[in-house]
Amino acid sequence: MVADNNPPQTPEQGPQGQGSAPQWGPPPAGGQQQPNTGAYQPQQGSSAYQPQQGSGAYQPQQNASAYQPQQGSGAYQPQNSGSYQPQQGATPPSQPQNTGSYQPPQSPNGGSYQPPQGGGAVPPQNGAYPTTNAYPAGTGGYGATPPGGPGGPKRPGNPNKKKIILFSALAGGLVLLLIIGAVVVNVVNSSVYGPDATVRSYLSAIAKGDAAAANKLADPGVKDEQAALLTDDVFGEASAFIENPKVTSSRVSGDIATVRVSYSLDGTAYDGYIELSKAGKQGLFFDTWKIDSPLVGELPVYVSNSPAETTEAAINGTTVTFGDEYSLAAYPAVYTVGAPGNDFFTAEEQSYTVATGSRASYDGVTLEVAPTEALTSAVQEAVNAHLDECVTSTELDPEGCNLRLTWYSDFSSVDKVAYKIKTYPTVEVDEYGSYFDATGGSYTADVTGTTYDGSKASLPFGLDDDWGLTGSIVIDGDTVTIEDVY
Repeated sequence: MVADNNPPQTPEQGPQGQGSAPQWGPPPAGGQQQPNTGAYQPQQGSSAYQPQQGSGAYQPQQNASAYQPQQGSGAYQPQNSGSYQPQQGATPPSQPQNTGSYQPPQSPNGGSYQPPQGGGAVPPQNGAYPTTNAYPAGTGGYGATPPGGPGGPKRPGNPNKKKIILFSALAGGLVLLLIIGAVVVNVVNSSVYGPDATVRSYLSAIAKGDAAAANKLADPGVKDEQAALLTDDVFGEASAFIENPKVTSSRVSGDIATVRVSYSLDGTAYDGYIELSKAGKQGLFFDTWKIDSPLVGELPVYVSNSPAETTEAAINGTTVTFGDEYSLAAYPAVYTVGAPGNDFFTAEEQSYTVATGSRASYDGVTLEVAPTEALTSAVQEAVNAHLDECVTSTELDPEGCNLRLTWYSDFSSVDKVAYKIKTYPTVEVDEYGSYFDATGGSYTADVTGTTYDGSKASLPFGLDDDWGLTGSIVIDGDTVTIEDVY
């Protein structure tokens, strides 16, 4: 019998154990192939072909765990690794995924593969067969992977699902951006444009003694003549300003806000309320607020012994007029109240704290002023000037001069009078600096007229050490005048 050098193309069930020689031979009688696989399936009771030594049949390599088919035979050639390695031209197998265990293929009828009984073949054990698929997927051969399994075709994805995920992500991002934007708007409204921020800026200006900035942030709401203390010249020279100003609480109701504040001044804690209203928008999102009730107190000053028609006092070194109200609006601070800023009066300076809230004092200042020698001198000059004007008159007893002559016994009529001052009367100012009394002056007068006998004559007349006059004092800044003289 001539040895066939071309072993069968289809191996039988496989080696009987790991490392055993493969069994080759022609299909036994009654054998048939599995549909569409081309793999030989032995019938029950058949025996696998056993090649003999020296027969020319294929001999596996020494120590190989699987048979080594010759090149060009079309059979599979396992390597020492224990797995099949297909040769060129061989049909590529479909392998299970490295499980190391036998995976029975599905039969065409949907059942699992049943190995033949009695044929001496057993299922491969422990890697005798390759750990990868023995046949291409979908062929139905031994070791084939069912469709959709490992290595098999995948069900196409749902494109609508991807779109839903994309749209959901975009919607979620948009919502997140809207939330972040709302938070940013609220934070900016609160910290930059809100009522609290407006009040903090206002308090900061007052704490710095910056009346101009405070007036810009909040209209004091007083007339110009009542705003004399709300200037940098007066307020900026205060001896103490508020410290540690804070917003302690705030409440917004629609377009109206009420902010409660606290501060310390000269070691005492004070509080106050500031009301605001919406003033418009800064851009598209941010509300602006304006202060409707400024943080302003009152500085009442009562000037005792003051000159007539004068209610002046020096506040922080600047003379201001308090007018008929005897009180002026002022920002919280410690003010120095003294005599008007001239040489005509003097007074002991007093310190007064203007504040707000329940702890603020509203007693005001009573300023005790007294006229100085400078005022007396100024009034004396005014009196002398007035008398100089009087003696220019050629009439008898000019008004407001107290130039009275006893000419009735000498003249039946007077044509003219020529006055001449011998001594000016001495001025004394009352304790209030409001009135004066000038006494002890003297003058002479030459009277020309008609005597009782009808002749013309000129006779001297005079009043020694008994001439004087009185009147009221008017002070306008550094100027002193007299009026109501008699």
